[in-house]
Parts: sequence; C-alpha cells; structure tokens
Amino acid sequence: MEEARNEYAEALQIYRELAEKNPESYRPYVATTLNNLGVFDTDQGRVEEARNEYAEALQIRRELAEKNPETYRPDLATCSCTWPDSK
Repeated sequence: MEEARNEYAEALQIYRELAEKNPESYRPYVATTLNNLGVFDTDQGRVEEARNEYAEALQIRRELAEKNPETYRPDLATCSCTWPDSK
C-alpha cells in the first residue's frame, strides 16, 4: 500500500509544479489528487493526514468556485462530502 501512496504523492508533486506555471489549467487536478489521497489515507487509517489533504483540496475548490461557479461548484460539493469520520 505504501507504493500506491507514493504514486499519489508523485502525481500531486507533478500537478503542483504544473499549477505553478499554469494555475487555471492544473489547480483542479491538484484538488482532485489531494481529495483522492485523502480517500486513500482515510482507508489506511491515516485520518490526520486525510483531514489535511481534504482541507487543502476544499480550499482550492472554494477558490475555483468563487472565480467560476458554474464549472467548480459541483466539485466543491463533492469535496465537502468526503471528510472522514473521526475514529
């Protein structure tokens, strides 16, 4: 499972680098990857890491939805619904 997490982390790093150069195109991918990593970490019992990933994804999606509500409000709703239960 650690290998899978490393793959997510690598994808996140790539998207972060791309988003620095072209935020409008790649910030949504950063948010999606953070959300997916949060799901993975929740499943692995890494609740604190998942909360941090969800929080960052939610912040990005809020910013995106503020600028372009028709495109990004559905993503904001999805991200808001995936917070892990406290265990």
